[in-house]
Amino acid sequence: MDMISALEINKEIATILKGLNYKHYPLVIPEDTQMPVIVYNRTVDYSDDNSDTTIGVATIELEVLTGNYKDGIDILNKLYSSLLGKGYSPEGITEDFIDGVYIQKLVVSKYVLIN
Repeated sequence: MDMISALEINKEIATILKGLNYKHYPLVIPEDTQMPVIVYNRTVDYSDDNSDTTIGVATIELEVLTGNYKDGIDILNKLYSSLLGKGYSPEGITEDFIDGVYIQKLVVSKYVLIN
């Protein structure tokens, strides 16, 4: 199994999102950004298995924000397919509607190298 380092996850996610051709940002969406837009964050958990290489799990939370429910679902489906094609495993999908914005949230994970 080919694994990337934990620190390369954001770069890989940004590359995947760039291929989808939607605005995307880590952590915070700049003020006055037009929808649709994707915002994401990463968490890496690891445990030392007493070997030379420590394996961790990177969990990525991605939120698709749109003004139209169908657009959000379409973008989420493209995002989901792209991530699964790069070895990410689905952890969950939720949705919400806040202040006129449809939010589709996808959580995925992937094994990574810590050192």
